[in-house]
Amino acid sequence: MLRILIRFPLGRLIPRGVLSLAGVLLLFFASTTRAADPAATESTGSTAEKKKTTVPEGKAAGGGKATPQGDASGKNPVSVFGAAAGSMDVLRMGDSISVIYSDIPSPPAASTQQIREDGKITLHLNYTVVAAGKTRGDLEREIRDLYVIREKVYRDITIAIQTATRFVSVGGEVRTPGALPHNGDLTVLKVINAAGGFTDFAKKTSVVVTRASDKSQITVNCNRALKDPSRDLPVFPGDVVFVKKSIW
Repeated sequence: MLRILIRFPLGRLIPRGVLSLAGVLLLFFASTTRAADPAATESTGSTAEKKKTTVPEGKAAGGGKATPQGDASGKNPVSVFGAAAGSMDVLRMGDSISVIYSDIPSPPAASTQQIREDGKITLHLNYTVVAAGKTRGDLEREIRDLYVIREKVYRDITIAIQTATRFVSVGGEVRTPGALPHNGDLTVLKVINAAGGFTDFAKKTSVVVTRASDKSQITVNCNRALKDPSRDLPVFPGDVVFVKKSIW
């Protein structure tokens, strides 16, 4: 009997009908298993979605303070010209201003000075305040509050701020050298353009800016500044822009 089973294929011993029925059952069981797996996955994913914590826009997940959108550092950009650089009433670095004191016994003489590079001025009794970026009215109120409310030096005081006409000087190899009104925000390239532009002998790679506040000198490469505006140095009232002559 064993020899017969070895010699003859298994298909000849089992009827074809039985084999066909077994195949259909196997196919049905496999398709049922595949259909069940995605459902289980979908169910698991749905549960995970329900457990996910929703964080409101602009808030930290840990419940911290909101961060302004589009500014990951949380700091607001500040112009080098002050808080409201476009306004002519805003004081800037290099402005010459007079602080006039009144309505106090023996008022000191008017203090005339330039706003320093750090934006500050020194007042009566050696107090220091930031002046750049503020309007004259705002600075007057701040100085009054300093003497009356914060330091309690006087019971009352009147402060008046006077500003001198703003100019910037440009010389050297420009077509129309001289003094130019400092109106709004100026840069080295803007000043040179206002002075008629470079002459044919200008050394554009070495333009010297002398600060009115501390007499420091900064060299600007105007060829690079034309390609990269971030290299175009701001010019403040009282500054001097000088264009050297090229030897070539």
